[in-house]
Amino acid sequence: MSGNEVDHVSISIDKKLAESSQVTFKACIFRVHGRLRNENTRAYEPEIIAIGPHHRGSEKLRGMEKHKLRYLQLLLLRKTESSLAKYVASMKGLERRARECYAESINLSTDEFVEMMILDGCFIIELFRKSLLNDVRERDRDDPIFQLSQIEHGIRHDLMLFENQLPMFILLELLQLTKESDTRDNIVDLALNFLGGVQYKNDDEWEFIKSTIEFREAGIKFKPHTKSTTLLDIKFEKGILRIPPLTINDLQNVCLEI
Repeated sequence: MSGNEVDHVSISIDKKLAESSQVTFKACIFRVHGRLRNENTRAYEPEIIAIGPHHRGSEKLRGMEKHKLRYLQLLLLRKTESSLAKYVASMKGLERRARECYAESINLSTDEFVEMMILDGCFIIELFRKSLLNDVRERDRDDPIFQLSQIEHGIRHDLMLFENQLPMFILLELLQLTKESDTRDNIVDLALNFLGGVQYKNDDEWEFIKSTIEFREAGIKFKPHTKSTTLLDIKFEKGILRIPPLTINDLQNVCLEI
């Protein structure tokens, strides 16, 4: 390779390095890779509500947009506020930081992006509050979201999806701006109550168990324990290990995929 060719390659790489140095790596919300998505589309795409920019504008999810507006209206009435000025100002101050949380460039104007953060963020917070705080729930007893378990279940499913998210600091800011007097009005209690209180064990407490192949090689047989009422009702008698059947619904499937 001649000196000119070396210089050309060096200049090309230097240019790419200069460009890459301007790229930030603050992203925490990504789209699911196409290959994974194609294996089970329902596990990664919302069925009822769009949160954040990735599924915004989807025709099948437009029905929930009126509920976002209704929740915001009820929030303002409860707080005896007639203006959104403080919410808009707060979200505009966080816009750049919020955009950086998404791995892909978001093709929304400032006004559109801020509107999305307010509507989606306030909806999530009010939804969580209605599920836990009696004072908030009693003000809207006929809320259709809580009247139909299928809708509530579907929203819970959608809120756990990898790419159907808002940055956490947006929720924390909106929560602070709309703070209730109840001590449970914090993101941890609210989220765990609505999403089911998922808890994770310390890694030190996990132990590997033998595989079914090893058990079979040892002469142990497996049969379903159809009369059980809990997944922990496992019985071992006369060389037969009876295990309760595990039914996987859409919400559990999302948890397992994650």
